[in-house]
Amino acid sequence: LSRRPIVVMNINNISYVEMALPYADGVHVKECNWEDLVKIRNEVGPDVVLGSSCHSVASAVRAANCGVDYLLVGTCFLTRSHPEKNENNLEGPGLVLQIREELNLLGFEDIPCLAIGGINMENCKIPVSSKYKADGVAVIRSVMSALDPGEVALQIKKTMLDNIA
Repeated sequence: LSRRPIVVMNINNISYVEMALPYADGVHVKECNWEDLVKIRNEVGPDVVLGSSCHSVASAVRAANCGVDYLLVGTCFLTRSHPEKNENNLEGPGLVLQIREELNLLGFEDIPCLAIGGINMENCKIPVSSKYKADGVAVIRSVMSALDPGEVALQIKKTMLDNIA
């Protein structure tokens, strides 16, 4: 599979796209703004990385049909970013596998699916395992709140790579 390079800086708010694109490598669109994906892809062209969040198989397929380059799939684990989630309505890492299988059936096997939501050093290996088959993880709080964010990021990367399917 040919993959685009890792995104260095991504804009996570569609209202800042025009202002930030000269400095960013890509644009991330929230699931609730999926209707903007085609418009943004047309505006930024094929060389800008375009991604979207998804919380269901249907939203992942919609985003894939709109031309995204990657998907953030979650919420995998409990997180303060989504306080409305609890053990009963958490998507969990199993959603990554469901989406991966559906995208493969539809010919979108080149779209990476990254697990997000409550990812930390202890659980980062779960989504990338052969059981769930995430292409990687997206981490925010456990890195940014660490005393040494660089070291935590390196440890998460090592743990994840040691366990990737």
